[in-house]
Amino acid sequence: MKATLQFTIIAFLVPYVSSAEFFVGYEAQTRVTDHAAIDIDQQKIDLMLALGRLENVKKIYEQGGNSQSIARVNIIDSNIDVNTVAIPSGTEVVGKSVLGNQVYGTLLLGLGPNDDEALIQYPPKTMESNRNCQVGGLVSMDLEMTDGCFADSGELRVLDSDIHFEYSYNSQFDNFNGRTIQRFSLFAEEEMAACGKNCPYNDFAKFVNYYGEYDYADKWIQAAFFEKSTSFDRGNIDFSEVGKKALEPAVQIATKFMNIWMYTIRMMESALDTCEVPCNDDGCKYDAVHNWDQAVAFHAGSLQDEGILLYAFADVMCRTFRSCGIDGSMRVGTSFANNKAIHHFKLGQSYILQKDCKNARISKEEIVKAMTIPLIQATLFTAYAEGRDSGKLSSGDQATKKVRAASFAASVLPIVHHCSEGDASIIYENLGIENGDDVHKEIDFPAVKEAFERNYQCMGVTCKGVGGIWEDGAYAKHAAPCQYEPVDETARSGILFGHFLAILLMPLAILGSVVAMRASRKRRTLKAAEENRQTVTGILDDIGLEDVQLDGEQQDTPSLPSIA
Repeated sequence: MKATLQFTIIAFLVPYVSSAEFFVGYEAQTRVTDHAAIDIDQQKIDLMLALGRLENVKKIYEQGGNSQSIARVNIIDSNIDVNTVAIPSGTEVVGKSVLGNQVYGTLLLGLGPNDDEALIQYPPKTMESNRNCQVGGLVSMDLEMTDGCFADSGELRVLDSDIHFEYSYNSQFDNFNGRTIQRFSLFAEEEMAACGKNCPYNDFAKFVNYYGEYDYADKWIQAAFFEKSTSFDRGNIDFSEVGKKALEPAVQIATKFMNIWMYTIRMMESALDTCEVPCNDDGCKYDAVHNWDQAVAFHAGSLQDEGILLYAFADVMCRTFRSCGIDGSMRVGTSFANNKAIHHFKLGQSYILQKDCKNARISKEEIVKAMTIPLIQATLFTAYAEGRDSGKLSSGDQATKKVRAASFAASVLPIVHHCSEGDASIIYENLGIENGDDVHKEIDFPAVKEAFERNYQCMGVTCKGVGGIWEDGAYAKHAAPCQYEPVDETARSGILFGHFLAILLMPLAILGSVVAMRASRKRRTLKAAEENRQTVTGILDDIGLEDVQLDGEQQDTPSLPSIA
């Protein structure tokens, strides 16, 4: 007898979080741990780069392994009634793992009686839990984990119903990942240019205008993999003569500070798009804050302040530039950039919960300015270090340093170009690698620094926020902070008062929205099928960092890595 269609839809793909998830002091209101796990892909990439295994790096970059794990199973038989409406996406199913334990998943697509394949997403784990089904691009390098994957054959049943189906698949090859670092760039045109009334997104448009390609980040990385030149409108690089070792920073810097960096901004923009939709359904507000939470997850990663993404990197850069602390005057603690970014992430979340999209956008703009600071700092320091060490290195090490400087410059040149084409050209002429001979050219560091500084006001950063290169108890020659301080628009009393009100009202806004979202969740069918598609030292060592002994007031602070 065929089973009747009685099932439970479990919203764990984009659920309200009943127990808070914290990211570097930010409390997410939705579950985004699976999104944050993209940094584990980056961690594996860093490992393979350190081992010189570019072919493995390419597989992880393109196929993933740790974020949004999905099983593709073949259906052999089922007891779904042919007269029954298809089981909808978002329905939870349960089966046995490779080790014989229970494994849960949700259908990504609806399932009917005549379907012979099902896509099932594994549930996201908490930050503290082990992730036991990690396959994707990891399988060919013995880094995969299949203990928590569905067994190669067996029975899956719909939770709280008598519907079941027999299946088979290969746990080594039929578990894949819907979220990869490459995807952030490959789908950029669709998700950041041709995506609605606010598209192309302003920040993304600067990069497209400069490079002339929507998937500029992927094209940069693929050129490194294949040791060839890019063919951008501007900012080209020739990897054909730099040597294998020099390709490592090119890939690593691009994956972190081009792919993931821009996708973080994309999620904030998506949150604002949803916020602006005229909708009385609390689900709309929920979707907006979920997208905003995702941005924080991609900014900090699951490893957070001991991580390898922009948040951790900014805190290391501030120690080299004496720009830590709330006012950017310290050499220890949280960077000025991160203090500002997290402050506005919190404000933005509260504004979205209050449906105050205008002020949420102001917070987004301030976050992007803060996210730009470590990119400027890294470009300045690598330019300074390359010039400082010129003539002291082997040709291979010289090429690696040159590519590192060029790669950091590539992450921020489009922003400078938007402000001044001439100053962007000065930076590129010093740091770019148009041919093999460019790895030997001298860098005019003062000219590079001044080209940046002339555009700080336009870029929305300050001399103090960026700081200067601090070495041996003083600022390095030609590397002190500039003196000009543009007005910080967010310090105006009206906006500060608005921020004060937002913080004051935040608990009430969150409480009210959470109650409403809980109620809404019970009656909403998931539309998430589509959406679901090593320490700080470790990162920095991988991109050529050396230990710097902090001096004077920081004698009891441990030795920190410096980009050199």
